[in-house]
Amino acid sequence: SAGIPDFRGPNGIWTNEKKRKRKSDTTTETTDESAGASGFASARPTLTHRAIYKLVRLGKVQYVVTQNVDGLHKRSGLSRDHHAVLHGCVFTEKC
Repeated sequence: SAGIPDFRGPNGIWTNEKKRKRKSDTTTETTDESAGASGFASARPTLTHRAIYKLVRLGKVQYVVTQNVDGLHKRSGLSRDHHAVLHGCVFTEKC
C-alpha cells in the first residue's frame, strides 16, 4: 500500500469533504482547502510504481498515462518526459 486514503469509502477524502461542507453550512467553521493534498504527503511509491519506472528505464515501456493524482509516478523516479497525468497532481495543480 502507498499509504493513500481512499476517495469514496466511509472515511474517504470526498466523503469527509462532504461532511465538512455540510458542517460549515450550519456553522461558521471554514474548511481547509488543502485537505485533499495532506493525505498524499506521506505516501510512497509502491512496488508497481517502481516496476513501471524500471520498465521505462529498460526501454520496455516508452510512455505512461495515469489518472492518479498522487504524484507517485514522479516520486518513483519517472520523469514527466515519460508520463502524463490526466487529472492533474495535487502537488502541482491549483484551481
